[in-house]
Amino acid sequence: MNRLILLSLISFATATVLFADAASDWQSILALDAGPQRKPSGREEALLTARNHLLLQKRALKGFLARYPQDEQAPRAKLRLAGILATEGNMDRDPGTIRGALKMLEALESDPATPPAVRADAAFRRVSIVMQSQDASTRKGMEAVVAAARGFAAGFPSDPRAPRLLVEAATVCDSRPEIKAALLDEASALSPEDALRRRIADDKKRLALLGKPFELSLPGIKSGVVDTRDLLGEPVVVVFWATDAPQSMIWLRDFAVTWLRKGARSPRVVAISLDASKKTATAMAAELPPQWLVAYEPGGWMSPTARRLGINALPTVWGVNRAGVLVSLNAKTGWEALAASEK
Repeated sequence: MNRLILLSLISFATATVLFADAASDWQSILALDAGPQRKPSGREEALLTARNHLLLQKRALKGFLARYPQDEQAPRAKLRLAGILATEGNMDRDPGTIRGALKMLEALESDPATPPAVRADAAFRRVSIVMQSQDASTRKGMEAVVAAARGFAAGFPSDPRAPRLLVEAATVCDSRPEIKAALLDEASALSPEDALRRRIADDKKRLALLGKPFELSLPGIKSGVVDTRDLLGEPVVVVFWATDAPQSMIWLRDFAVTWLRKGARSPRVVAISLDASKKTATAMAAELPPQWLVAYEPGGWMSPTARRLGINALPTVWGVNRAGVLVSLNAKTGWEALAASEK
């Protein structure tokens, strides 16, 4: 028997022995939030350890609900159990398990005995699962994400998570700027947070640029000037990146491999570093395809260009067509279509 599985079975047995009353059992469940105590030695062992810990949590929660169905913590136990089922469903790519989790959350929301705070948490988790499980690149998926976010905001308008969900839903609506703008306005009206309102303001700046001629002139990272006006007649992918933003570096490297493989069919690339250090940006630029135009402006996130364009996440990837018009605010996927278009 796998040693990790054996250890988990021992843990299950130990946990069962320790069950004494509802209060102590609930504390045992909360203690599991600390995660597995054994540090895995590699990726495979980490995955197995995570799955075994989920099994341990699921067993503990089901046992609690079986023993104390009327306890005041029962709604929270159901909430936690639904979250674990959703996680397992995502890991196993099992829609049936995810649907089961959603049904549990819907039952919690509709039960008048559910405490208001738990009802809000159940609704938020349900909406989060819906948003994560939808293919927002399709019209149907995008509409489902928007409806879920708006549904939570309508049901819990004073919950600080409501405007955040609306902003998150807006990120998948770049192909429907009118819906994106409406979601941002709805979020702004609900949010008292300065940080979120600043993000919304940035999002609106970017949205205002869509469908208009895009002109950008910045110093080249080594010499000269990178000017998008010199690229009229060619499709262009504009990438904002920084070495201290790991997600942007992962995407940038994968993009470079695909771009090189497509060769002459690839659009031109303007890569704009938002690194705080030019030295760091220059070192990374040396690893990028030599055909790319790489620009740098001091100031990082607070550089004049980043603020003017409302850049607040990396990588930010835009598509500019042959006429020099900004046609996509999210060209991380579908950028190949730029080169294929005659416009």
